[in-house]
Amino acid sequence: EELIFVQGAGINGNKVCLPNTRQKILKEISDWAWKEDSKMSKTFLLCGEAGTGKSAIAHTVAQRLQNDGFLVAFFAFDRSLPMSRTPSNALSTIAYTLGVGDAHFKEGLIRAFEEDPSVSSGESIQRKWEKLIVAPAQRVDSTKHVAIILDALDESGPQEPDGPRDSLLSVLIAGENDLPSNFRVFTTSRLENDVIVYVEKFINVHSSLRIQKMNNLEGAEDDIYKFVVGKMSKGGGLGILDNTECRALAAKAEGYFQWASTVCKALSGVSARFKEFISTAPGNHKDLAPLDSLYQSILTECFDCQNREAMKAYKNVMALVLAMFEPLTKSSLKNFELRGRQDHSITANEGGTVNAVLNFLGSLFTGVDEPNIPIKPVHTSIRDFLLDETRSGVFVVNIVQGHTTLARGSLEVMMMKLHFNMCSLESSYVFNSQVMDMKNKLAQGIHHEVEYASCFLG
Repeated sequence: EELIFVQGAGINGNKVCLPNTRQKILKEISDWAWKEDSKMSKTFLLCGEAGTGKSAIAHTVAQRLQNDGFLVAFFAFDRSLPMSRTPSNALSTIAYTLGVGDAHFKEGLIRAFEEDPSVSSGESIQRKWEKLIVAPAQRVDSTKHVAIILDALDESGPQEPDGPRDSLLSVLIAGENDLPSNFRVFTTSRLENDVIVYVEKFINVHSSLRIQKMNNLEGAEDDIYKFVVGKMSKGGGLGILDNTECRALAAKAEGYFQWASTVCKALSGVSARFKEFISTAPGNHKDLAPLDSLYQSILTECFDCQNREAMKAYKNVMALVLAMFEPLTKSSLKNFELRGRQDHSITANEGGTVNAVLNFLGSLFTGVDEPNIPIKPVHTSIRDFLLDETRSGVFVVNIVQGHTTLARGSLEVMMMKLHFNMCSLESSYVFNSQVMDMKNKLAQGIHHEVEYASCFLG
């Protein structure tokens, strides 16, 4: 009860590798995890650029190790969820997972809270690592295999000296010797500046640190080919591309699974666009980030850059989507967009602006076809692209504009919908924990828009 457990940050079976792909790297990681060698590093770092498939490997490794008897604690960072996917919450969630999975670890946590009831509060990553992870880990039976897996470390927050992300890097890479020999730590990340600094510093001291770069993986083109065939081939999938076209698309991807995946989504039902999207392949635009030309092509096809009204609508809606502290559904976005406008001459059907923009972007964002599925970029690289004017040009998004709209909309929502006794409780003199069926009362009494506005305004 004292530990924060972040829902949705765990293993996702929908994100694992396709069968019979990534076999060599998966075996390498599995062998490392099982190997008993006191001189071997307990930390494995998988590095690569955005869109190369690191997360799929992380989820697959976690699922396989769990199926093989490992106690696995998994946490996926996500830049679109900055309030919940933090280093502090990651350690708390990992500790919670390990405590649920092992009675001895749980005893260690209980002991930690008995000695210091405030151990889970505060922002000291080093303290939480030592008290909530390392100390309880010493109690776990040495014959029990344990894996801590952190996906997308580069999305755990900004690069700040002595900040939470910096501290997490330190304990994961430099603090591995604190853990018992039966523990393993597997992490994925882009090779950003702070990661490079820690890796180079640690390798000089501990040369056994396991590092694998995605651009060095063998068989990536064949793996992407299998993916494309499954999605698009005329012998299966959507039946859009022949075998030669599938092979060409895989070759052009140059190891970028995200590029291939986005092209497949954009091509759905429109085979005439094949040559156009092939021309956006990473190798054809060495002056751009590998996925940028593809995103440019999709947006250019969807929106007329010369149409001021269309571009204004695009920028307004995109700013709203990217400014969200946690993803909102299309229906909620419409309400915040309407209530957040500066002019209040609003008609009920003007929420169609959100539809008009998002309905074109199914290859770049989730939830665009469903009113109750949260809207978010299908990959972090899309967000990075849209917020960087040097990369997105006319399609750049001003996130401040989105925050302004959300702030106004949140105030309007709270003023209109907040009232005394939101959940119609019978008495104010009992604890929430004593109220029967409190979870359902909260769900029925507090709409998600009200919850969002109340949590994030200010």
